[in-house]
This record gives sequence, structure tokens and C-alpha cells, in this order.
Amino acid sequence: MQRAVLVLYDEVDPDGYRKKNDALLETFMRQIAKEYVPLQHKATALLETSLGIFEQMMEASTHLGRPIDVLLDASTCQRYHILAVLANGFRSGILRRISVFYAEGDYPAGEVGLEVVFGEGVWKSIPVPGMEGEYRPDKSLLYCVSVGFEGHKTLRVVARADPDRVVLVFPKPGITAEYEQRTRIANKALIEQYAIPESSIISAHAGDAVGAWAAMAEASVENWPEENCVYLLNGTKPHSLAMGLRAVTTHSPAVLYSVPEAYRVVNIPARGVFWRYDVENLAIPG
Repeated sequence: MQRAVLVLYDEVDPDGYRKKNDALLETFMRQIAKEYVPLQHKATALLETSLGIFEQMMEASTHLGRPIDVLLDASTCQRYHILAVLANGFRSGILRRISVFYAEGDYPAGEVGLEVVFGEGVWKSIPVPGMEGEYRPDKSLLYCVSVGFEGHKTLRVVARADPDRVVLVFPKPGITAEYEQRTRIANKALIEQYAIPESSIISAHAGDAVGAWAAMAEASVENWPEENCVYLLNGTKPHSLAMGLRAVTTHSPAVLYSVPEAYRVVNIPARGVFWRYDVENLAIPG
């Protein structure tokens, strides 16, 4: 491996798990790569972090004199960065292949109707770099939303945008049957407020990015000539990847990520189930 980039956040947990994990990752990356590059930022400094990652991709491509292959561990990576690497890498021509690795998490159990909260404060929806989309004020507004546990926060974000139509990308089946039920309960108010019919709920396995991408393509719910289309990434990371793939292969919808004022520390052990998604830019020879 030519270069290993480790994104480190200023925020740490009180129990020292981050410190221990960061040390293991740094040791591993120094062993497998010719160059080790740490990037240190606040967790909410998304644009600065994204620019740092893309700069490393550009430098690696320039050094090698060709498009590069990237392995991205999405397990604890923000959706914003996953899709920024995908969009900017492919559209700039410096990314030949990307392999996205994802470990399923064992989320904390809660009472029925009680959401798992990962962020604090008011969410702000910002566009993923390279996925800002196109907007025409004479068109109506479609929001295509991948949903997860934080249903009330999602509803507030959607309500602020005041869309004419809402479509959901829903994790069915879920990682577990309980997760599917919790997601349905968490987003009940959103479904009711916008009278979303079952025909406007696209279902795919929570961990299957390719299946979700195919389900979106089959449903083809977007009315591109008549609507401004916005994809909102509030669901699973594999579903967010699916929406990113749909975005870069269609009519340039805006893709939005909801960033909180601060992130909460939530202990999520790995379930021991792992996914890998390989995407290749066939427009690049070799």
C-alpha cells in the first residue's frame, strides 16, 4: 500500500477507548503502508477534513502518475466523507476503484419508541462536496430520505425544507428484526405527516448498498424534468452509499448530510458481520 490516511478527531471518549484504538490503527497503518498520514480535526469540521482527504488522494495520484485505488473503512466514518471520496474521486478522474468496508454494529437497546441519539443540538443539512446538485425555483421539490433511528430529528430537517413530496429508503429487512421495528416506530410521524404511501417507501436490506442502489433504480421515483431532487442521508451507511451511487450515475440531485452541533459518545460494539462493496470506474482504462 502506497499511502494510509488516518482521520483522527479532537473529541475523545472519557473511558479511553479512542486512545487505545487510535494507537492500534496507527501501528497497523505504519506496518502496511509506505507513507502514513494522520489528519486531525474536530468531528464537526467536515469540509476541512474532506479537503484534507481529497488533497491526499490528489497527491497520491500525482505521485503514481495514474488514477488510484482506495480502500475506505466506513464503519466509523461519517457518510459525508464516504460520498465525498466517491463523487470527487470519480468526477475528477483520479479514482479508478474504491472498496468500501463496513462492520455491522450492535446498537444499544432501548425502550420501544425511544430513539438512539448520536448527535446533540440542532441538525444542519449541508451538501456533500461534489454533490451540490442543480436547483430551479420553478420546479417542485422531492426529498428522498434514507431513514434510521433518529426519526424526530429527520422529521424536523424535512419539515424545514417544506418539500412537495417525500420518498423513503427504508432498511427492510433490518440488521435485526428489532432494528427494523425501531426504525419504523422512530419514523412513524414522518410517514404520517407527509402521507407517504407504501409505494413511496423503497425497501432494501440495511447492510446491502448494491441492493439498495438496485431498488432505487427499479423504483425510479424521481421525476427529473419536473422536480428538484434532494437525497437526505439519515439512514444506514450502506444506504447512504447506494444513494451516492445513484446520484453520480443519474441527473445530479443534491445530496445532503445532517450534521449536529456536536457528536455524542455512543458505545457500539461490532456484531462480527462485515460487508465490502467494490466500485470501479469503467471509463478509466485498465
